[in-house]
Amino acid sequence: QNVQQFGSERALTGPVARADWQTVARHQAALQAHPQLAALYQAFLPLTQALAERQRAGQAHHEVEKVSTQR
Repeated sequence: QNVQQFGSERALTGPVARADWQTVARHQAALQAHPQLAALYQAFLPLTQALAERQRAGQAHHEVEKVSTQR
């Protein structure tokens, strides 16, 4: 629902979106007991990182636009 309303970049939440790598590491450690889930987590991690980077870039661009229009 959030993806439909806001788009994938703005809808992304969680440790990757927050760049909370300690939590990501804890997730990876917890998933070691479940190899198939660990593999899935690892497969999606670079995709989620790329999405989070675009999200942060979009937020930075928005902040620059906001400041430039206030002048």
